Amino acid sequence: MRGNILANADLIPRKPRSYNTSNMLGLKNNFKLHGGNMKGYSQLRKGRMSNSSTVYHLTFATDKRIPYFENFYRSRAMIKALKHCDDKGWSKTVAFVVMPDHIHWLVQPAFKDISELVRVVKEFTFKHYQIRWQRNFYDRGMRSDEEMIETARYIIANPKRATMVNHVGQYSHWDCTFL
Repeated sequence: MRGNILANADLIPRKPRSYNTSNMLGLKNNFKLHGGNMKGYSQLRKGRMSNSSTVYHLTFATDKRIPYFENFYRSRAMIKALKHCDDKGWSKTVAFVVMPDHIHWLVQPAFKDISELVRVVKEFTFKHYQIRWQRNFYDRGMRSDEEMIETARYIIANPKRATMVNHVGQYSHWDCTFL
């Protein structure tokens, strides 16, 4: 039965494998192009790429998780920074929420990649409001419209899940194009 070699694979006894994650998919040598062997998160994120046809969920946090955005005016300044990227044509925001110590931003990059967008926002808020940020950020590309809608719901419900409000309408630092 050529072409169906995995049909009875579960019947073949095998001993458990131990995986060397640094060599998974043959990536060990690729990381040498980025300054040496993989040494953690910063090496993993070198070479991060974004696609202008993909919507990304970005999350970035303040340094030491200081709740800078408990202040109404700082929260509005953060929203202004996100809006600035849209106004310049660098991105199209789908949804966002400004939490006291972190930001969730569902965004489609246009003329800047996601790393540049986050850098611009962090630099603007530091320069004008002395908000200090953690160096890294989390990103996830949406694979379908359903995943994007589900992520947008997750983002705007964040203040309710954090028990900051009883209803998302009571929180003023969010927006979503679907609503």
